[in-house]
Amino acid sequence: MTPPDGPRRLRAAFVNVSHPRVPHVSGMRVPYFARQMSQRGHKIVLLTPSLGGGDKTTRLPLSNSFSRHDWREPLHVSCEPLAAYLDDGFRDGWRGLRTAKIAAGLLFGDGLQPSWPASARPYLRELSDAFLPDVVWATFGSVSNLIVARELADISGAAWVMDIKDNWRSYVPWPIGGAVARRFRSVAGFTANSEHHAEIARRWFDHDSVVIYSGVAQEMIADKGQVDFDTFRIMLMGSIYENQSLIHFLDALRRWLGRIDPPALSKIEFRYAGSAFDRVQDATRQNPLPCRVIATPTLPLDQLARQCHGAAVNCYLWFPTTFHHKLLELLACGRPVIAFPGEHEESIALARRLGGELHPCSDASELSNALDCAWTDWRGGVENTHGKVDAGALSWSAMTDDLEAFLLEAVASRHGRVSR
Repeated sequence: MTPPDGPRRLRAAFVNVSHPRVPHVSGMRVPYFARQMSQRGHKIVLLTPSLGGGDKTTRLPLSNSFSRHDWREPLHVSCEPLAAYLDDGFRDGWRGLRTAKIAAGLLFGDGLQPSWPASARPYLRELSDAFLPDVVWATFGSVSNLIVARELADISGAAWVMDIKDNWRSYVPWPIGGAVARRFRSVAGFTANSEHHAEIARRWFDHDSVVIYSGVAQEMIADKGQVDFDTFRIMLMGSIYENQSLIHFLDALRRWLGRIDPPALSKIEFRYAGSAFDRVQDATRQNPLPCRVIATPTLPLDQLARQCHGAAVNCYLWFPTTFHHKLLELLACGRPVIAFPGEHEESIALARRLGGELHPCSDASELSNALDCAWTDWRGGVENTHGKVDAGALSWSAMTDDLEAFLLEAVASRHGRVSR
């Protein structure tokens, strides 16, 4: 509830192990929320490693940066470049030694990216003294990132909140999951980007929590009439987690294409955009599809949006240990969506609630039926399903409501007040 003397304002440090310009979903969630919070009047510092190369690190001392900054945008503090995941010798030695090093890094050290806490530490005292954050919010997917956030909170006396954007079990081995979680027992609570990830995290963290889905960039939200009726485009995007799923998907697609009259095949296009484009190219060269095939690396967001808006159907490969935010992006495109070989009930219910058209296909038969539906609609001139999808509920602004409330509550619970 807003207090009678006006809205509360936070000073918050958002800690992310990925730079905002990293072309991956890991570089989007925190900066987008940081920008939304800044636009609401909160002072936000975004602390990340730099990209290296031409990307400059932020110079110390920070006091000049704070005094000159326009707080309508987040202040980005960029530290030394990050070494590779499993950096600083974790890949060296025989398997048993590597396993022991990894366990020690998670249990007692600076995680599996120790170069990140090492490069961030010179900035933490200044962030505490010159900025004095009320709250620190940090993404998990990296234990090293949580270490940075916890240390900043300890130095400044701030509340801190972790953001479970990945499956805890996927990044922390089960036998030491509880012991690693106890390193972060001072956390005030956690946010999660899905109920799937939150449910797993609750096995280790008995804290307040809230599910906050990532928003969808405006570029991905379609207008009516953007479907390309000259080309039946089957768009596959995102990560390829298992080669077997890709092979089964392409085999099922090949069988469906075999049922199409040859003259019509000239109007069908299979397109992939993503980091695994070379694997898709190899798979389609070894077993060609009887239609045009285009595979490209990850596209800039505006280009990806145009391809997905114009598609007859958008597809992604499902991996059961994670939540696929790309579902929300594709629902916003207003086109039918195929998830192969299935989806979690959470995602199915979410698509239904938002008014989108999701086909979770577990086998070739279900994929064929979903493609039949898309083919019939495309040939009949059905423009899109945009009118059904609640695009407003997918915006970053809408998702920020819950984050803002949760961070304010974390600070209030710790200090009994929030600075203005």
